[in-house]
Amino acid sequence: MRNFVLAMAAALTVFSSAAMAGEVTGEARFGNSRNDGPDSTEYALQYNDTVANALNLGVELEANQLSNEGDLATAFTGKVGPALPTVYGFKPVVYVEAGRVLTEGDNFNVWGAGVEVSRRVYGPVSASVGYRDWETDRKSTRLNSS
Repeated sequence: MRNFVLAMAAALTVFSSAAMAGEVTGEARFGNSRNDGPDSTEYALQYNDTVANALNLGVELEANQLSNEGDLATAFTGKVGPALPTVYGFKPVVYVEAGRVLTEGDNFNVWGAGVEVSRRVYGPVSASVGYRDWETDRKSTRLNSS
């Protein structure tokens, strides 16, 4: 799993050059992040960018493993939504997404939508809260904050 996460980080680094003014974010969740069990581990890397001040585009690579054993599930999704104005320092994001989840012997498509609002705290550090709903063979909803 560690090698996979390092490969995801390298891939996003290659795609996010200085010419692309977007942002790369990374997350690590330990514990019961999806009711998968007390020792579950999940990693996510995202790249988001605004195109022509009108459209937000993003990609996300996510990997999780139930109770740190068994199959590794990997999700790759693309996101798109309108570029909304920042209000009093709060940046709202609304998006739809579609992608594919790959696991040993059980691959399936995902689609969904989400909302998020973030605010820069200091320098490159920001705080956010959001909600995402995935429709698929394995429905997933998530309220998140960071």
